[in-house]
Amino acid sequence: MSISQTTYTAGEKKAEEARVVAKNDLPATQLKVWKRKMQAADVSMPRSTEDVISTMSDSQKAKLPEYTREAYAAKVTLRGEKP
Repeated sequence: MSISQTTYTAGEKKAEEARVVAKNDLPATQLKVWKRKMQAADVSMPRSTEDVISTMSDSQKAKLPEYTREAYAAKVTLRGEKP
């Protein structure tokens, strides 16, 4: 009997479907993608730098270079997108 001719019992079919769903779990995949994005963003601005900036007042943040403010804003946005 070839694989394409294999018949499954109801229990076996349900178990196979559960295995496929677990393997292709979309939320887990989305989380992995998000983590990779965060790792890439951490290269330009580590978490410790984010923490320091988050404690600054708005007037202090305004004195930061524009690229730093943009990177910080991008990281805050990315953190808000966590699945």
